[in-house]
Amino acid sequence: AFEGASGRAPVAVALQSVRGMRAYLDELRTPLNPRLADEYRDRGMANNVDFLLDSLYPGKKVITWAHNFHIRNDGKAVEPRPTRNMGSWIAARRRAETYTVGFYMYRGAAASNSRVGYTVQSPRDVNALETILYSARLRYAFYDVAREPQTAGSQWLWGVTTALDWKDVDVEGYELRLFS
Repeated sequence: AFEGASGRAPVAVALQSVRGMRAYLDELRTPLNPRLADEYRDRGMANNVDFLLDSLYPGKKVITWAHNFHIRNDGKAVEPRPTRNMGSWIAARRRAETYTVGFYMYRGAAASNSRVGYTVQSPRDVNALETILYSARLRYAFYDVAREPQTAGSQWLWGVTTALDWKDVDVEGYELRLFS
């Protein structure tokens, strides 16, 4: 489908797939250094975005989304394991060509990388991002942070707050947040 839509030969997509697999293999070869393994994986994902924008969709703006750990614009700000992530490479190289989406939920179910499911525990902190979003009592919320003016009432959008799985998070890492 990519090849037909872009007019590019299937060989270009196949070569990029091999490059992506190489990044994945580099990640697997570093089991004793999780930070470095994450950086290999995330650099490979960012290179895939470069490929899409350079080869298949030149001159276009794309929406990027992934797990919040990978997609946020500054992974080095995320505790407990600061790392150079996909979003930081994309922000440095392609910020004007991408629109980054972060996903948050107050409750429900999710799965770990090993595909083991777990129940999302609602945060107890009244200042947690999910609690603030949940207080609006909307089933789903779409927050276009890029267009939100910085006012006293929106200060929680512009600083460090708590979010599930992340402890303290600089919530400026995304242009858009989706909440369910």
